[in-house]
Amino acid sequence: MQVVKAEVVSRPLEGRLGELIAGLQKFRHQGLRIITEDGTQLLVEKGPRYGAREGFEPDAGDTVVVDASTMDMGRWRVDREIPVKGGRTVEDYVTAGGRTYNLFCSNCQHAVKRNEKAELKSWEMSLQKLNPEEDPIKTLTLVLQYGPSFAAISPMTPPGIEAGLPALQPGNSTIAVPQALVTGQRVENQALVPPKNGSTNTAVLAHIMYLFIVARLLVLVANLKLCS
Repeated sequence: MQVVKAEVVSRPLEGRLGELIAGLQKFRHQGLRIITEDGTQLLVEKGPRYGAREGFEPDAGDTVVVDASTMDMGRWRVDREIPVKGGRTVEDYVTAGGRTYNLFCSNCQHAVKRNEKAELKSWEMSLQKLNPEEDPIKTLTLVLQYGPSFAAISPMTPPGIEAGLPALQPGNSTIAVPQALVTGQRVENQALVPPKNGSTNTAVLAHIMYLFIVARLLVLVANLKLCS
């Protein structure tokens, strides 16, 4: 089943200590709440011996999938949305999460980051195949979906400019966090956190190039409609 939407969600670690340090993002349990093409909402998460819990197959790994309705939204929160290109399945998310848990190199947060990178790689491969001159409408659609980070890999970015743009990675986009999917409660809109090594000038450059690309695409779309 293909995934059409994904969010990074987190909750405090188990125990009293987990509640005390819940304000520190590095010390929160993370997972991915995903929606499939038929509307099913699932939680993909990784933890020590999670696959050994009751209800899972005997050979299940430490990255598991459960019904998102089991989430206690009093404890879970939405951290950010992952731009989903489409084409990846629930099984792909589980595989990217990894079979075996390791606190230091393959924990819940590593599993989330690997899935983010897989989605971004999917976007990058798709965008690099685009020819804006031949398909300006599709290109414009992807640009508007992806946001300013598109400028880092856009085939329309002037040579030399891309070297000064932020690297394509989770956190570069300014996509707003949507309403909560399970509870229906509104989540405060917020921009995703920019890269730690980024600068104000770099962010401004990315947005300028993004607007430049959008403007060029709008011209191409207008010319396409005039010629048809």
